[in-house]
Amino acid sequence: MALLFPLAFRLEHGSGGKVQDVALHPLCRLLASAMDDGSLLLHVYEQPEGGSSLQLWAGHSLQPFAGATQPDCTAACFVTGPGSAAGGAAVVGSAAGALHAADSETGQQAWAHDGSGSGGGGAGGHTSRIKAASALGPHLLATGDSRGVLKLWDLRRPRATATLEAPGGGITDLCWVEGKGALLASSSNGLQGSLSAVCLRSPQLLSSWQHHAPLHAVETLHGGRSAVCGDERGRWGLGRWDRLRNGDVTFRPGHGGEAVSALVRFDDTGVVSAGRDGSLRACRIEEGPPVEVSARLPVQAHAGGSRVRLAVSGSGAFVASAAVGENAVQLWHTHLLFAKQASPARGAASPLPKLTLRRETAAAAAAEAAAEAQEQGQSGAQQEDEGLCIICMTNSATGGFAHAGTMHGGFCAACIRAEREQRPHRCPVCREQVDAYVEQMFT
Repeated sequence: MALLFPLAFRLEHGSGGKVQDVALHPLCRLLASAMDDGSLLLHVYEQPEGGSSLQLWAGHSLQPFAGATQPDCTAACFVTGPGSAAGGAAVVGSAAGALHAADSETGQQAWAHDGSGSGGGGAGGHTSRIKAASALGPHLLATGDSRGVLKLWDLRRPRATATLEAPGGGITDLCWVEGKGALLASSSNGLQGSLSAVCLRSPQLLSSWQHHAPLHAVETLHGGRSAVCGDERGRWGLGRWDRLRNGDVTFRPGHGGEAVSALVRFDDTGVVSAGRDGSLRACRIEEGPPVEVSARLPVQAHAGGSRVRLAVSGSGAFVASAAVGENAVQLWHTHLLFAKQASPARGAASPLPKLTLRRETAAAAAAEAAAEAQEQGQSGAQQEDEGLCIICMTNSATGGFAHAGTMHGGFCAACIRAEREQRPHRCPVCREQVDAYVEQMFT
């Protein structure tokens, strides 16, 4: 039976630095970790065809701001276009407001800005800590800093193409509304929050909405029509981003009073949310009226008390998480975050897949993970919920989803029928195109 535990791997960095942000490449399986010691660490992860285990190996270890008085890497993302044709560039911002783009394949500098505030018409760089970075398509980038300054960049040009100031304090998150020519920005002044919409075609502030609690994260759903944000009180705010002036945002419980520190969208109705308590929670948000929210039980991913950063792969199959101030990054099977059990179902192997690394420090971490997996697997075998469907956790698992000569099992007939009604027809485990729905397996 297929691997059913949502954690794909845990990577502990041995450089001595602490993670500040994490990014996943939209086109290839590449992970970037921005560290407070000034390091930008790139790793490649692969899933062998027909296998459930992931292989991970070290890519480039860069020091983009070496020699700077504040070399900390604070925000990261991948931008396609600059550098190698396939890999584009890994872009990272610093505590001093500098920016650096490194070719994803060679590690060589593809573009840089030293953070100088000079330049007519606001064309200079940031003069304070860069807190968020978001790709806007090939060669294009948006960044936001701790003073609420938002800048747009074309990495084929040496200076910012536009500078705006968002209301409500420092920028906390940025989200590109793909296909709509807009960018959403959440911000906070420590007491209140703001959600702003920016027109990218003729850069200007379209609308903004003030909230009585700080906002830390923003994402879009439903073909870019809806926005979901997360606030300091642990709630998800849902509404149309083009109607922000009306204050038409409805809040629903999210993380039980713990601040929502990050949100990522993995398909048109699904998001993964991170709480200040270190938990991850997957949910479905169906477009209303009325808006329907279906959330799974949270998974405790990190120790509480720190902001958690999230990133999602281009296919939506994986989510990376990192708690600011820790030295580890974790990669999760997105759709298995919907499973309610904390141990593998009957017949599964260990809850952590085999990990192959080419770094001595990471290999030691892998050995510890394997030992922990074996211990968890032994205790998990005693759970009463073994053999239950990993979606509803009520009915017996009798079938699964067949694709490309393999099948992922662990689902009941009712949930298989429900998944069959979804579009597109994708396996909830690996997101491959489904060839057949098997409600009953016979041995």
